[in-house]
This record gives sequence, C-alpha cells and structure tokens, in this order.
Amino acid sequence: MRQGVGVVGAMLLSAGIAQAGGQSDEEILERLLRDRQQRVEAGELEGAALEAFDRTIEEHAGAKDAVFSGLYWYRDLDRAKATARREGKPILSLRMLGELTCDLSCANSRFFRTVLYANRELSAWLREHVVLHWQSVRPVPVITVDFGDGRVLRRTIAGNSIHYVLTPDGRVLDALPGLYGPRRFQEQLEAALRAHAALGQDPEASQLARHHAQRLAALEGELLRASLRAPSKHPSAAEAAPIAVGKSRVEAPLVRATTGEDPAALATLSLGPVQLDAGSLALMRTKLSPERARGAAFAAIVARFEDAIARDMANNELTYRPRILRRLLAAGPIDVEALNAWVYAEVFKTPDDDPWLGLDSGAYAALDPLAE
Repeated sequence: MRQGVGVVGAMLLSAGIAQAGGQSDEEILERLLRDRQQRVEAGELEGAALEAFDRTIEEHAGAKDAVFSGLYWYRDLDRAKATARREGKPILSLRMLGELTCDLSCANSRFFRTVLYANRELSAWLREHVVLHWQSVRPVPVITVDFGDGRVLRRTIAGNSIHYVLTPDGRVLDALPGLYGPRRFQEQLEAALRAHAALGQDPEASQLARHHAQRLAALEGELLRASLRAPSKHPSAAEAAPIAVGKSRVEAPLVRATTGEDPAALATLSLGPVQLDAGSLALMRTKLSPERARGAAFAAIVARFEDAIARDMANNELTYRPRILRRLLAAGPIDVEALNAWVYAEVFKTPDDDPWLGLDSGAYAALDPLAE
C-alpha cells in the first residue's frame, strides 16, 4: 500500500497528472515536484495553496522539507528491503526520536534535513544509489522555556539519531552516528556502497567482519592523525555549566539537549571544515526571521552552525563510530534492532528502560518531585 496514496492521488488529479498504474512512489514524488516548480514559475501556486501542496509532497515523501530534498523515504523496513533487493541497492536506515515528518523531531534529524538531505549533490547521490528508510525509536521530549514576559522558547531535548547502512536483507554494513558534514557523509556512504558491490547482496558473516575491521582500522588511523582543536574564545553555556557543580548536575542535561553541546565532553578533534551548499542555505533561510536570514546576521549564523557541525562530526566519527564497529566485531552477526537498542543505551545514553531519557539526574533541585 502506498504511503498517503489517497491524498496524493487527489492532488495528482487536481494537478492534471494521471496516476498511471505501476508508477513507483519515487516517480510520483518526482512528478509532484516538477508540477510544483512549473506552477510556481507560472504564478499559479502561492500562499495557502502552495503551503497545502508542499504538505502533500511531504506526506507522500515521508519527510518534512521534502520540497528541498526531493527524497522519498520508506517507513516500512520490509518494503524498503523488497525495493533494495529488486534494485540491488543497500538501504540507508535512519533511527531517530520523533517523526521525520514533523517539524519538532529530534534536533539531529532536523539538522539532517538541512545539512544532508537538502544538499543538492548529496541528495542526488542518495536518490541514485540507496533506498531510504526511517524509523522512530520513541517520541521526542519537548521543553518549553517561558521567560515570563511573553517570550517562549520551545525545543526538543534528549534526542540523537543514527544512519545504518544495511544489506538488502537487513544486515549492518556500517553505522554513522549523529551529525556529519555532507562531504564526509557521502564519502563514508560511497565506501559502504563499494563494500556492498564487492560483498554482494548476501555476504557471509566473515566477510562482514573483515569489512567492519577495515573500517575500524581506518578510523583508528585517522584518530591518530587528527589535530587538536583550539578552545573557543568565548565560553558557551555548555562550557560554563560544569563550573558550579551542584547547578551543573541539575542543568547539564538541559544545556546539552537545547544547545547540542555536551558539557562533559566538548569535541576537540578536527576532521576539517564543513561548508553548506546553496540548497542547505536556502532551507536555513526559511527557518529564520527575515532580519536574521540575510546579510551579516545570516553569515554569522551559518559560520557558527558550520563550526558546530565540524566539531560534532569529529566526535561522532572518531569516538562514537569506532565503539559501534567494535560492538559489531565483538557481537558477530547482530540484528539491526538489537544493535540499535545497544547504541541508544550505551552510546547515546538514552536506554529504553529510562523513562526520563537521562534528564532526571537524581540531584536535589528544590522542586516538587517528578510525576511517575
């Protein structure tokens, strides 16, 4: 059964596009995007009508901001496997908190939509070479900060995401935890694609183990060559939080969640700079006020974001990813669901059996107890 086929079918008919039998979901998405572009250029789609058309595209594509990425996502892993087997492609499976279709999904998944999926070169590569799938691990917590003067800050907290590269039968070829720059992300996927081509669609366990060992050795060599990053000139909230120890124990989880920085372990290693392309910048502008989306203000936001991506990428690539590869080597053949449960519990520190996702530190906060 197609995703959102009723709504999309109605939109196709209203757009004058025949929904031909046997047409794939990816082809329907391409036709919707072409029709949108033509109608926008002709002045036939604007305002509320354009917003409704974009929502229909997102519903069918399975992702927020699909107008910028043009990517189709499966939400059923069995359907993704069937397509992967038929087309001879690996699966790129995203695991996340919240829903990729929602604006308030976990922070990393929102950043993926901007940094990775909206990148024009990378999105074209993804459409050509992999089958995309996403799955929610659990709902994402949302925090509201009321400043008492009418201003309210609403953010998601305590969420992390990971991309798995799977064989068509669902075995793990590789794992890319957290946020990456687009170039590094594509390079690692290209290496996984080469491994998939060499190993075939049904590799033996020993072949997968050799591949994981080779990836781990490459990362360990890179770790030895990585240069230390100089500390930032002005301390961030994450750097300031540990100074007052009692206060830090209560507030550190919120600082880490709302700023994207870890007070306990700020990344100091570097894999080089990250640069966002025109597609990513175009999407960024839609998420900012007009005053912040242009000129020096926008340039400063972009520069800070690119720097944060570079630091996060180094930590993910040189700290988290080797741990996951070692787990793959130690555990032998392991189901992706079992591996993912271990990653969220041991690497991301948000285990299934913790209802508070690490936000209840156990420290005294002089507040009423949390509801059980």
